[in-house]
Amino acid sequence: MIRPKIRPKIRAVLARLPRPSRAALLLIGIWALEIYAVQELTLIPGHWQSLFGAAIYRVVRITIDLLACGLCVAALPRPLLGLLFAINPVFYVGVILYHDYYQQPLSMHALIETAGEGVQVAGAFWGLVEAWQAIFVILLVMKLGLLFGAGSSRPWASRRRSAGLLLGTYVGFVALVNPLLQPLSKIGTWDSVGGIGAIYGYSLTWLAELAYLDVDTLRERAVLRSVDALPVDVDRLLAEEGSFPVGERLVFLQVESLDLALIDFRIDGREVTPELNRLWRRSLRYAVLAPKGMGSSDADFRALMGRVPSRDVPTYKIPGYPYAGSFVEQLRTLGVRAAAIHGVTGEFFNRRRAYEKMPFEALLFREELLELGVGAGDFWAIDDGLVLDAAVAQLAKVPARSFVLVITATSHIPFPLAAAERVFFPAEVDPSYAYFDSIHYVDRLIGRFVEALPAGTTVVIYGDHISKVENPELGYRQRLHQGEGCVPFLILESGGDLHGRQRIPEELALSCELTSLHAFRLVQGRALEAFAADRPTVGAAGPSSREGTAQSAQGAY
Repeated sequence: MIRPKIRPKIRAVLARLPRPSRAALLLIGIWALEIYAVQELTLIPGHWQSLFGAAIYRVVRITIDLLACGLCVAALPRPLLGLLFAINPVFYVGVILYHDYYQQPLSMHALIETAGEGVQVAGAFWGLVEAWQAIFVILLVMKLGLLFGAGSSRPWASRRRSAGLLLGTYVGFVALVNPLLQPLSKIGTWDSVGGIGAIYGYSLTWLAELAYLDVDTLRERAVLRSVDALPVDVDRLLAEEGSFPVGERLVFLQVESLDLALIDFRIDGREVTPELNRLWRRSLRYAVLAPKGMGSSDADFRALMGRVPSRDVPTYKIPGYPYAGSFVEQLRTLGVRAAAIHGVTGEFFNRRRAYEKMPFEALLFREELLELGVGAGDFWAIDDGLVLDAAVAQLAKVPARSFVLVITATSHIPFPLAAAERVFFPAEVDPSYAYFDSIHYVDRLIGRFVEALPAGTTVVIYGDHISKVENPELGYRQRLHQGEGCVPFLILESGGDLHGRQRIPEELALSCELTSLHAFRLVQGRALEAFAADRPTVGAAGPSSREGTAQSAQGAY
């Protein structure tokens, strides 16, 4: 209870505080509610919550939002507030698009580590902006009207007393709920951005990431996550399915945005992926889960390491991550040459640095391909047709017992394609239509690539993740299982037919209960077994420098 003598003093202090105008109160309310709405759309906890707990979290978060907005309105001058408001729609749409595309909230570490990649493909994401998001522009106009239409600058003059009171209340409230609900420090151990953000919003959660998630912690979490158990027994899968032949040449073809839903899908009676359909019928074929995770680099990380990638940042971005025991390293101990070819710069997701540590013997990224006269430097990725032709040409120069990873990029959103190559929707730029022409073009290149390979080459074709394209008008929907995207995973032999070698029931193979990691471990185990049976073990070469790698690429490769 407050003593009677103290009450008049409190009333006197409050009376001296400037009363906020109606415009200021309305502005604070609009701003806080739009922030809260964006948080509701994107900050979804990864752990179970009771209804009571979820309600408490929301009450705490809207209180923090109101206090923060009130503090900014009281403390910041009008020009700075106007600039902040102008940035709001970009921020809101950005975090919503990130959440929708990656199925997780944007973290500060992901923002820092992938900012460069984000700038390169920014045009792709803005192509996903939906009409309803124009509401943020409408709210911006309303906020600016309240801010600058108040008649004079007086209502928005710096209010030090109000700002001080709001700051003290904000800090005190956070300090109170922090030990009672979920300490911010938990983000450094087991909790996620979604879990902490559901209570505190983005700003405090991002600050907590910087305070409690250092490089050592990120690396430790990534290593611990990499040994997560898979839902289906891999050893049983290997025992049942691991009898297919593996040729002396092994090729992994990672296809950008390859949906399982494409198999046998037609538009006006015409197959969208006729080559993939043909290869599907003569391969060991699987429908597997391929989580988008932190980006397409998660797919080749699984393919090359046989592990679960980090969920905090792209694993290749973590300094000091241990690559010992990689699939590439094991192949090289068996005398198998290993190379990687990708039409995007080697700095994209830090692939070059990681691949050198695995260690690949030769790397052909955009930089090396341009030096060899393959492609032009006017786009962020060299066209897949040129990349795949270069891969075939290089494979022809290499003796047997080789492994090559080829990663495509042309079918990356927003699916740009020359008008002459568009056969379904020549005039459409909407991604929900442009995707089909883009993947149809890449499909033709895949068929040409496989047919050009030496007979007996084992080829593994898989999607890095789904395209995120939905088109109800065409009857096209993603194939999902437990909320994750399903992609095709094919093991085939150039010039041969492996479909009859499939041993596990088709109900399991095509159920999406298997993950891409199951399939990669299956291929890795069988390939290592086959190469070990053909040649005695030899010493592996260590990782090379970029200069050495480039020389190797331009020489033997």
